[in-house]
Amino acid sequence: MMSKSSETEQWIRSLQLTTDTEFDERLLAEATARRSNKAASSPNPLAKTANTSHHRGLLSRVIPPVTILGGLLLITLWWVTRPTDTWAQVVDAVQQRPWVHLFGDQPGDGKVEQWFGMHNQISAYQSSGYSRFSDLKKGVTESYSMATHRIIRNEHGERSSDQESFNAFTRLFEELFQGQEHLSIAMKFADDPNIEKVDQSRREINDATGHWYEYSLVIKQHGPKPHTMTVRVDADTLLPQTMTVVDGDHDSSMTVRFDFPKTGPEDIYALGVPRDAEIFDHTPHELAGERKVIVDAIRAAAEGFDDYRALAIMSEPDLPWYVGTPAVIWKKGRKSRFELGNIDPDTPPPTDEPSEGTDQLTWWKNRCRSLWFMPSQIFDGTDLYDVQFVTPENEYIQLDHPHVRRPKEWAVVGWQRSSFHQDWPAPTAPIVWTYPQDIEDTLKSPLYEIEIVPEPTDEAPHAILVKAVSAPEGQNRIDEWSYLFDPDKGYALLHSQIATYTLDNGQKTLSSGVVQTHKDWQMSPKGYWFPTLVETESSYMKDGQQVSQPSRVRYYLDFDAPMPDTLFEPRERESAVLPE
Repeated sequence: MMSKSSETEQWIRSLQLTTDTEFDERLLAEATARRSNKAASSPNPLAKTANTSHHRGLLSRVIPPVTILGGLLLITLWWVTRPTDTWAQVVDAVQQRPWVHLFGDQPGDGKVEQWFGMHNQISAYQSSGYSRFSDLKKGVTESYSMATHRIIRNEHGERSSDQESFNAFTRLFEELFQGQEHLSIAMKFADDPNIEKVDQSRREINDATGHWYEYSLVIKQHGPKPHTMTVRVDADTLLPQTMTVVDGDHDSSMTVRFDFPKTGPEDIYALGVPRDAEIFDHTPHELAGERKVIVDAIRAAAEGFDDYRALAIMSEPDLPWYVGTPAVIWKKGRKSRFELGNIDPDTPPPTDEPSEGTDQLTWWKNRCRSLWFMPSQIFDGTDLYDVQFVTPENEYIQLDHPHVRRPKEWAVVGWQRSSFHQDWPAPTAPIVWTYPQDIEDTLKSPLYEIEIVPEPTDEAPHAILVKAVSAPEGQNRIDEWSYLFDPDKGYALLHSQIATYTLDNGQKTLSSGVVQTHKDWQMSPKGYWFPTLVETESSYMKDGQQVSQPSRVRYYLDFDAPMPDTLFEPRERESAVLPE
């Protein structure tokens, strides 16, 4: 029996709808460095079948990590928008105060400060041993860690955390300056199915300390004590003075204060970063030559690929073809929907084995009509929705047989929405494996040594191999990626290998890795190649021993299946059975 972590790893690699493989924290850390211009995460409908934990403390959710000041707490994580035209009114109103300065004591992290340059679009942050400076106009962020004495320079996109913080702060100022009685942040909390109720109020205060408007939010979650957020605003200038958040679950709180200086930091050195700190430039390279040819071909295929409904059968390689767990994936343009098949114990399916010569697709369609399908994730082209179930358990995929679940015990109670931005046009399996976004980021990254060589095979005489190697300085590890592409199939990916090795006295030892092979190729009606069989082998260390976990996914693509737009709305289908 595999562990839940390894089972989840296998599941994600086998059938996830994105290219963000979470099989190892190393990949995530590396992706952060080499994909800093893509801050938002990709939709991952297969990372779980249920996520109903009700024990997330407020401070952990609303006080951002070290790169964003707690002063943006709720707004940063829950309200994402671009600046609107009404911001000009705010700028005019504070033209003598072009900077906003926030400061306070963050629990466990000491004093923190953040600046926003409203005219020049600067975001700067400083905390114990860490500084960050973002020029939002130029799209460049620099971060400094006292521990490494290094400045890391990255490009960032319009949906980076710094840009979103700036935009969210803009919205807050708009609402306060307009004297609105209700803040939109309350609506975002109310959308969370784990939150029972949000009470919002505004009161006017006249006392010895001044004339104030005080906004209060009381967030009642599953727990003995509610969480509260209080914003105090100067009633004459309509500028915020303090913001306090109390986490009822953990009896902790944080207060952020505001002031509005005429000047602010103009570069990272103004934050106290020493000028002798070494600069590491991680901004992506421009693509040219063969690299550009490869990426352009892969992107064109991903953008042009047909719409489809895929029946995916997940299993292990040594199991018969009729043993496995089915899933259904709909793909229409950038939109997608994922559902997982389950056995209803009150109406179990037949257990007869198919006879020799049985058509596999016909057999699976018949079997799926005796199952019920539960939604997992929906991407409507803009927002990603995770389904929330009434059952409290977190469950993981199994590959041999579907889970046994009664539909009434797994009632949908809500949808958790998250903002999402994805440049890549094909975030659904199996196309995401065939035309992977990873290759573009890898070929642009300055962190990898790239080699492109001919690698002919019997099935692909003109195949090319792209190899990428990274050996982070000061770390005893090597990361290696390899991709085998077939130019005769529009640079479709035939085989990939991702591995991390530890170094000990010059000796390489495999720490974790994933090998994926695509087989049984077909061509879509629009002339694009795709695999109908994806075999994956994940490797990881457990108790000092190397463990391998193989998996197999068979795909049956239907290019004529009806796909009304309502499929990609956060709702259940009228019938939970596999549609005709």
